Amino acid sequence: MAAGVIARLSLLALLAIGLAPGTWLRTPVVQGLDLPIELRSVNEPGEAPPEGWALEGVWEYKGDGLLFGGYSALLALDDNRLQAFSDRGGRFAFLQPDHIQAGAGSTNRSIAEQQVDREFQIELFDIEAATRDPDTGRYWLAFESTHAFQRYTSMHEGRGVRLIDEEVDWPGNAGAESMVRLRDGRFLVINESGEEALIYPADPLDGALASLIAFIPPPGEFSVTDATQLPDGRIMFLLRRVVRAIPPFEARIAIADWPGDAEEPVLAPKIVLDLSAVAPADNYEGLALREREDGAVDVWVISDDNLSVMQRTLVLKLRFEPEVARTGGDAAPAQQPAAAKQKARR
Repeated sequence: MAAGVIARLSLLALLAIGLAPGTWLRTPVVQGLDLPIELRSVNEPGEAPPEGWALEGVWEYKGDGLLFGGYSALLALDDNRLQAFSDRGGRFAFLQPDHIQAGAGSTNRSIAEQQVDREFQIELFDIEAATRDPDTGRYWLAFESTHAFQRYTSMHEGRGVRLIDEEVDWPGNAGAESMVRLRDGRFLVINESGEEALIYPADPLDGALASLIAFIPPPGEFSVTDATQLPDGRIMFLLRRVVRAIPPFEARIAIADWPGDAEEPVLAPKIVLDLSAVAPADNYEGLALREREDGAVDVWVISDDNLSVMQRTLVLKLRFEPEVARTGGDAAPAQQPAAAKQKARR
């Protein structure tokens, strides 16, 4: 058998062990919400991050129940709280671990089932992306399998659903992995494969039509797992690829200039941080930012444990100094992408 075929089969075997439902390496799950959630600090040394970056903490959360774990989206809330959403329909709200005193219990953490529109209770469960309006507290979720968006109040009350299955040509397991409400009110949506980037001129739940914009991912077969907008307007991406390792993932952080009102807009993110080198390797899928008074940005990342004993629910805190990173690196210039095409979507 050719070496390339053997390598590919080995990679597929690793992926199957780590991800496939019902494998013997799956963690036993328990139904129920009123179960304790453990928190511990993780000290696993990695490489020093590049200039403009610092790893300020790594924490592991442990809990039982189908609604704990599997986190694919992350939001930064007021009062130093974070909120994660899972591909099993769970919502995990918690105080930032760097604000928790040593020995504190789990009173600062709560799990709930994310409510969806009654008409779609069976179809809408696989939450893959989230974005928020900081002025009102409203937030939006993107679902996979059944491609849809739902809008919520700050009190988690559903305020409309939009199904987009007939508007996009996405496989069931490669839907919207990132959704960003931009500061100007537009919405950026990118599917898992990164083959399509959609830009909605306003809230998709109000019927806005989307246009396609060109998305040129960095080399290396990375897929987008989440994205958010920096204070300076650029877009930060969380990227992942499958590798021959345990757990079988590598993660990167990339940044792209926002094309603004260009006639043929293009997003061409450039990798700025090898996340797997500075932090424990895992399946990182959620990304959130919090601005600091000193001009730096706190970057929060959460991993999806896939119910696998080889993976964990990790939360990372990084400090990013945009101005230092802008002048301190010597990365190669971004690729020159092909012209973008725009197409109205219903």
